[in-house]
Amino acid sequence: MIGSSAAKRVTFLMVLLSEFVNLLGAGMAAITVTLMVYEETDGASTLATLLAVRMFTSIFFSPFAGVIVDRFSQRRVLLAANAVLGATVAALFWMAQAGRVDFALIAAVFVVQALADSVAQSLIVSIVRHLATDAELVRSNSLVYLVQSVPQVLAPAGGAWAYGVFGPGTVLGASVITLALSVSLMGVFARSLPVVDQGGGGTPYAHVMTGFRFIWGNCGLRRLQLSYSALNLFNGLSAGGLVAYVTGHASAAGWGLYSALGGVGLMAGALFMTVSRRPYRNEVLLPVSQGIAAVIGRILLVVPGLHWLWYFGSFGRNAMLQITGGPMTAIWQRQAPVESLGVVTGCRRLLSQGPYPFALAAGGFLYDWWAASGTQSEGMFFVYLGLAELAAISPWLWGPVREIFIAENTPAHQERVAAGV
Repeated sequence: MIGSSAAKRVTFLMVLLSEFVNLLGAGMAAITVTLMVYEETDGASTLATLLAVRMFTSIFFSPFAGVIVDRFSQRRVLLAANAVLGATVAALFWMAQAGRVDFALIAAVFVVQALADSVAQSLIVSIVRHLATDAELVRSNSLVYLVQSVPQVLAPAGGAWAYGVFGPGTVLGASVITLALSVSLMGVFARSLPVVDQGGGGTPYAHVMTGFRFIWGNCGLRRLQLSYSALNLFNGLSAGGLVAYVTGHASAAGWGLYSALGGVGLMAGALFMTVSRRPYRNEVLLPVSQGIAAVIGRILLVVPGLHWLWYFGSFGRNAMLQITGGPMTAIWQRQAPVESLGVVTGCRRLLSQGPYPFALAAGGFLYDWWAASGTQSEGMFFVYLGLAELAAISPWLWGPVREIFIAENTPAHQERVAAGV
């Protein structure tokens, strides 16, 4: 995917390999702790609270994580973030070996992991921008998403199986070894990461405000992020009731299949964009893919009895959303100033994902109220939210947002337009 030099290509691929190993180990540790907490409490409230703390921390720290990415060398940040993650899993391993479940320790670990994850998310965007050529940004981003999505499927399944067979201590011990391997790989190959101009001086707060001002000062980017905020609001409300709806009509096994196919959809969408070399038009690809995701992933849930259609919708929705990921990230990588790409990425994440945890918490209560009212079928809850998603992407079809999409089309498509083809 990286076309500028063989050295950059090797560096990029080894960073991806390290990322894969890292996410696999962290994912196995996460499912293990989840199962430990659930067995200890025999309920969902404690686990939900811990996961909510982790989500809030990761999202709302994102702008300051971007400051770290902009102010320090990529190699040091990469090594530090993953070393911290390994240390937190080692702490969980120590807890498991002691034969107890310490909720205060788990909460502290979740917060620290969320901070490291927030830094890592901004960092990988910056790494791709500095290693990939403009022509290869979309495919390089999509390859990153592909590598990240595979452990999301493998780690929970493998970790849950190993937990049942060998116990939590063994799984967490294997996770520590896996993360140590990841850090070792990064220590060797991260030396080849390019040295880039670091963000200017001033306080971290001032640098964060630079990121927000950049987004808010561009009409197209501002409307795009407000649109994404609305999308995540409606997505969170849907997700809050989704487990209860699918489990109630298709059993727990049905929910497992629904979730698994969603993970496969993420891989399929990223794989498609990674291998595709056809020129495309952002002003068509992005709104159409997002619109299809709303229709097949939410509106089809109203069809009663045809559970296979729901499973198809889960696969198709995530595939369509993943198709938009590479091009959308490339737009921001090209638009944002290099010296503040990290903080712009963090601010962008906060603006777009900020509503999600609040909506997720509210969605469960709203769905329960909707189901208890009995005025309309339970599936209509998701239909209305799917229609709301369609309304949220309507600004993508005209005006400043569409102009940004057109300006950021693939070079191959721009060449065809210039040639009158």
